[in-house]
Amino acid sequence: MAPFDLKAADSIEDVTAALSLVHDSYVELGLIDPHPSGLRLLPHHLLPETRVFLAREHEEVVATLTLIPDTEAGLPLDSAYRQAADGLRLEGRRIGEISCLALAPRYRRHDVLLHLFRMMHVCARATGLDDLCVVVAPKHGRFYQHILLFEPYGGFAELDHLNGAPALLYRQDLRTIEETTHGYYASSPAAADLYQFFFEEAATVRARATAGRGLTPAEVETLLMGHPELHI
Repeated sequence: MAPFDLKAADSIEDVTAALSLVHDSYVELGLIDPHPSGLRLLPHHLLPETRVFLAREHEEVVATLTLIPDTEAGLPLDSAYRQAADGLRLEGRRIGEISCLALAPRYRRHDVLLHLFRMMHVCARATGLDDLCVVVAPKHGRFYQHILLFEPYGGFAELDHLNGAPALLYRQDLRTIEETTHGYYASSPAAADLYQFFFEEAATVRARATAGRGLTPAEVETLLMGHPELHI
């Protein structure tokens, strides 16, 4: 039994608790300057399609990530990788971006991240996304490429909105990832078989993964009071 509770956010309290962890983590890493609200809030968090996932230990949020489906507002990655994203759009593919990932310091070597990714992955496939994209620091690329089986999809960039942090873009084709994962992990022992974890055991989290919701107009208005600089 995992020592944490996983869920898709279904209230403004869930969202603010998750984005408080992101804010504090990013400030600690030097990626952003502190914001008076104590939240790392993107304009995309105000969209009804966005989903925030979180893990709690007791009442404390210890891990979170955000899934942002592509809309007319675009994606956060467009600031550095618009050409790469437009290539997928022109093929008629629906993209989702994984963003605002943060872990409490004591969980940074814990499997909570894989559990959170599975929940997000189930939601992404259930909502008809064709591709998942993520912009990550180069030092984390191996995890995405060799464990989660993303493929490099964009070269080196420096992110102005994260104090010039270096980054690479990775992509996962959701149309083929089940087959790819099955082949890659076919000879793995059960404890390391991520095909079983992500696909055969997905039913164990499906209800919770798809139970989240975006913010209501009233909740958006509440958050904008602390973030007048944001707009959609």
